Amino acid sequence: MKLNEALQIIKENGLITERILNIGKFQNKHQKETYIDEVMTILIESYKHIGGIKGINKNELMEDNVFWKLVRINNKIVACMIYKFSIFGRKILCGGTDGTAEGKLGFRNIMREDYNLRNQRMCWTEVSGAPKHMYEKLGMPKIPIEIAEKILKDMGKLLNKMV
Repeated sequence: MKLNEALQIIKENGLITERILNIGKFQNKHQKETYIDEVMTILIESYKHIGGIKGINKNELMEDNVFWKLVRINNKIVACMIYKFSIFGRKILCGGTDGTAEGKLGFRNIMREDYNLRNQRMCWTEVSGAPKHMYEKLGMPKIPIEIAEKILKDMGKLLNKMV
């Protein structure tokens, strides 16, 4: 039996209560304040193997133009994906799990939802490592390097090419 099948059976029997929370600019800061410590713990743990999470802090996560998707199981946050709205669309800033099977499944479900809705909203990200592999398995389209360079240049950023 596959993990997601087992979790579905457990969920159907009321043994796990799961909820996807969408917290964005239309909700009050109280909702973000409720979960900020759990989210920061997940992000710190998720990025520690690559030198830590850089350029993201609690203050930025609390901004009105930052949107969160959280997976809550049994009143505990097990996965998160953080997005930022700009004139270029909704950019994924970071995301992670608590390392549990439920957290990893929840994270994949968020990624799958982004993939399924890719034509209905402008959502984009820069990824490497495990998230890159997961998006490739989903069949997420890639932006050709020439277009990525132009977009980044228009944003005032340079692309660091690997030689």
